[in-house]
Amino acid sequence: MKKGIIAVSLLLSGALLITPITNALSKSDEKETTVKPVKIEQNVQSEKIESTDKINEVNNKTTQTNDIDKQETYIKENKKEDTAKEESIKENIIEDKVQNTQNTTEEKFQASEQKEDLRMSKSQAEAVLNKYLNEVEKTDLTYTYQGDENTFESIKEKGIRGYVFLPNVDTDMAYLVDKDNGNIYFFHPSGYFELLQ
Repeated sequence: MKKGIIAVSLLLSGALLITPITNALSKSDEKETTVKPVKIEQNVQSEKIESTDKINEVNNKTTQTNDIDKQETYIKENKKEDTAKEESIKENIIEDKVQNTQNTTEEKFQASEQKEDLRMSKSQAEAVLNKYLNEVEKTDLTYTYQGDENTFESIKEKGIRGYVFLPNVDTDMAYLVDKDNGNIYFFHPSGYFELLQ
């Protein structure tokens, strides 16, 4: 039965394919005989519109080119102005830095002068040491001035500026009074420091 169905299907599909082909061939023969030549007329006005459009297009391109040239000129002028402004700003910054450096140098000099004024003298350091010995250690020692940071290299190495006082007792430990802040140290010339106050 399957063979019969396949055979019938083939016959029908063949018939369906052949019919449109034959119809198309017969219609093409008819069309060839019925085609009439068409006369083409040129419209002068449309040609004028086209040429006007072309002229407008060329004018637009020229205008665009001129606009671009103007923009480029404007940009170049602005770049020159911006460059001049940048250079002026850089010059001002350099001048400010130079002025600030001069001011800073002057301020440092004035500060160092003020520090010199604020530093303790030898007699002031001696008074601070006496007060410390009387109030804290409850002793009344006499001592001998031995020198300052210029006398003892170990003091200079520590970055301390001060006066050295050796008590008049059998010891090699001295008292060092810092000129800048009044700190008192036990001090030995070998480099031993112990902060007392």
